[in-house]
Amino acid sequence: MEIGAVVRFREREWVVLGVEEGLITLRPVVGLEKEYITIHEGLAKAVAEVLPAERIEPASFPWPEVPHVGSLQQSRLFWQAARLLLREGPRRFGP
Repeated sequence: MEIGAVVRFREREWVVLGVEEGLITLRPVVGLEKEYITIHEGLAKAVAEVLPAERIEPASFPWPEVPHVGSLQQSRLFWQAARLLLREGPRRFGP
């Protein structure tokens, strides 16, 4: 699992902030920067057999449909906002 990857955990999308010694630190894609959690990877895998929501899986988002695509300026603004959110997330980790 790479830092900056987007994963699905507990029925929510998260950005991976850190991976070290079996611990994974996640921040929600939509939420506050201070809402990060640290998960023990082995424990999450063991619990996932009983609670599927505890499984850490790669996340994906659907492609936009033609009626939802706006102007070129709107698309660029959205792209820049999404890029900054994902880029700044791992770097701003901390209390």
